Amino acid sequence: MSWPYSKADVNWFVSTPKRPKTKETNWGKSKQGKDCLQLDLSLETIEIYRPDSLRYCVRGKTDIPESYSSAFLLQNRRIRGIDFTSVPIRFMYGQRTKEIGWHENIINYNIDPPGNDHHYSLEVTCSDLDAFHRFCCLHWNIQLREEKMLL
Repeated sequence: MSWPYSKADVNWFVSTPKRPKTKETNWGKSKQGKDCLQLDLSLETIEIYRPDSLRYCVRGKTDIPESYSSAFLLQNRRIRGIDFTSVPIRFMYGQRTKEIGWHENIINYNIDPPGNDHHYSLEVTCSDLDAFHRFCCLHWNIQLREEKMLL
């Protein structure tokens, strides 16, 4: 099945205001290992109803900020992600393909094979998982409840 969304459609989903479908936002254990937490939220657009499946996931070890990772999914396919790269990955002839540091993945399924651009312009200064979660929600225009979530 081909990807039914244009680049403009995907950008609209990223930039339009969204909120969790339910008020329940509980952190659960992650399969990533000991002391890892994960939050998985189904989202809905606020201004214009769209029946498309939107999800937001964030996970990481609570005491290691470099382990934090988030993903924004459309129809269960990752279209955006925020991660940390600790070791540069090199390509042929010593050309660096990935820098060290925080980056946003921008995935494009309209090309074959799907493109995954890494944008290193993010300034993530989060000291805990909840702050990282709030940073990602602000970055992707996901509106949360006002009270701080308990980890």
